[in-house]
Amino acid sequence: MTGDGHWHHHVEGSGGAMLLGTFILATAGILLVFTRRWRDPWWRFVLYGLVVSIVPGAMTDWPFHELRLMGYPVFLLVLTIPTLEWLLASVEPKQRVGDTTDTMRDGEPGRGVVAGPGLPRGVRMSVLAVLLTATVAQAVDFQLAFWRKGLDRQFAFDVLYKNGYDAAVARSERPIYLEDGQWGPAYMNAYWYATVEGRPLSQFVHLPQGAKPPPGAIVLSSNSDCQNCEVIKKYLQYELYKAK
Repeated sequence: MTGDGHWHHHVEGSGGAMLLGTFILATAGILLVFTRRWRDPWWRFVLYGLVVSIVPGAMTDWPFHELRLMGYPVFLLVLTIPTLEWLLASVEPKQRVGDTTDTMRDGEPGRGVVAGPGLPRGVRMSVLAVLLTATVAQAVDFQLAFWRKGLDRQFAFDVLYKNGYDAAVARSERPIYLEDGQWGPAYMNAYWYATVEGRPLSQFVHLPQGAKPPPGAIVLSSNSDCQNCEVIKKYLQYELYKAK
């Protein structure tokens, strides 16, 4: 209902990790596979994939790590197919009590669509309309929350590194030293922007961990504070400075 609690992975207050309507369709799909399609190896594989896709997220002490669970919603989406076929079935075929096999279609047993007994097509279409309407409403709510709160996550996505990079390449000093600090290996951002701009990577020097730049060199750093330096520009966790 709330999604991943880490601000890198999810916008707080924007709902869960998956739309509720989609989750309901997938849950019904699991039940349909167990009751009507268990003999089909494909659907047994999908259920297997659903279970094992949880393993990467379980192998961590993080309560809910969305990035390590990216495979899980893929299988959930596939499992909405049996439910959608059931809801969209144009006829209500007769079914014997206790019969759990699919009807025939195109001469292939076990691959047809069986509508639930006692549920006319109008009722099924109404259920589908409610679920799809709820899905659209939740998607709109997520987008509103994302554009309202997403701008507060610049720190999490290295947004302001580009400001420091632009300030560094606008100067005449070369090479530009790239220092990794408290906020991780940010040097790769400089390599990325330089590659996009067609700028030679020889203009940059990635400092090894703990190494000091030569006096007079300009340094783009992911440390919040530098020692024995002259700060030129500072952008939240990044700073451009001249070494002394």
